[in-house]
Amino acid sequence: MSLLEESKKYDWALNAGFYAIYHCFLAILAEHGFESKNQSCSITALLKLIDEKKLEFDKDLILQFDTLEVDKETTNPTIRQSREISTYGVKSDIGSGQLNRVKELITKVQRETIKVLNQ
Repeated sequence: MSLLEESKKYDWALNAGFYAIYHCFLAILAEHGFESKNQSCSITALLKLIDEKKLEFDKDLILQFDTLEVDKETTNPTIRQSREISTYGVKSDIGSGQLNRVKELITKVQRETIKVLNQ
């Protein structure tokens, strides 16, 4: 992500950040014996594990990544929404604020993932 950002490929940097977070989520699911090939199913499974007290993880981190019931008028899109806009939209203007938000979320998710995997 850093190399892409340095090369001013902000849309690709955002995609790299998205997948860094998503792969953390997949690692947690694998630790719990699950495999997922669908982002919505992955998010749903993580939220269910948290609700069932089988996973100690900050639910807000998952919701910042993606919410299943997204407000279309939100001023702070989820990381998934930002990635989809940068990948499939015609607008490629990704701001440093968006990238900084993704980097902060990556750090938090990675820390929480390491805690889960070390239990």
